[in-house]
Amino acid sequence: MTLRAPFPYPGGKGQRDVLALCWTAMGPAVPTYIEPLAGSVAMLLGRPRGAGKYEVIGDANGLIVNVWRSVRLRPEETARHCSDPPSELDLRARAAALREWRADMAARLASDPEWCDPKAAGWWVWCQSVSFAPDWLEAKSPPMAKPYRRGILSPETEPLERILALSERLQRVSIAHGDWTRLVTDSALGLHNTGTTPAALYLDPPYPDEAIDYGAGPDVARQVAEWCREHGDDPRLRIVLCGHVDDYELPGWRAVNWGGSRGWGRRRRGENECVWLSPHCLPIEAAQRELFEVAG
Repeated sequence: MTLRAPFPYPGGKGQRDVLALCWTAMGPAVPTYIEPLAGSVAMLLGRPRGAGKYEVIGDANGLIVNVWRSVRLRPEETARHCSDPPSELDLRARAAALREWRADMAARLASDPEWCDPKAAGWWVWCQSVSFAPDWLEAKSPPMAKPYRRGILSPETEPLERILALSERLQRVSIAHGDWTRLVTDSALGLHNTGTTPAALYLDPPYPDEAIDYGAGPDVARQVAEWCREHGDDPRLRIVLCGHVDDYELPGWRAVNWGGSRGWGRRRRGENECVWLSPHCLPIEAAQRELFEVAG
């Protein structure tokens, strides 16, 4: 089974070409992998040869963190709560319930690294899979459900089987809740420990030219880019930063335009997707050859 998130997610990097490019640059055998803006964790799930030595994912959106913790710790319950057929009335009711629950949820996620709510997780996955728009949780007008199935409800997958496979992959992954800066400290990156460097850091913030921040906070992309400018020359770090072409100016970094098509919230079409590779990333010629093969 190909591992992928049980829900569609804007800006997800699950395509074979970008996975090959980024993992070639970071190195599949790198001992530490950190993904502070996790979202759909497509890069982690696409890691060649499976789990690494130390892996940490995190997100400021408590509902997303709750999904991944529930998938890891209580997969059967999570699968049960996200298996219902599409229903517009259920979408509205569940969105309202999740809005009520999330404030208390954020505090509990932050205080207990093992806490999760599989019912809320299953409902969030279900809503994300059936909604027409990515802002269904905050929509001013009632959210509308798609009449066809995708994500966890895709006809080619069985929900429990898919969730169990993801749970197995995440067993040794640490799942943190909070601001992205918590996972880029020297301690979190393992820079002073033995056997933890080089550390691979995959940064995929919301695009800086778009209105929806997916819970990450305003202007987070510019903050991430500034951190990259300050730390990119550290030989212990292999950093990949994602964005649109011309989003960032990072002297000494390698910018690779890998293409892409329009997705949720994008105002530009065409080959506009780009990754910036820090100076100590590995050579990417092998990945570029694969990109040409995929294009062909």
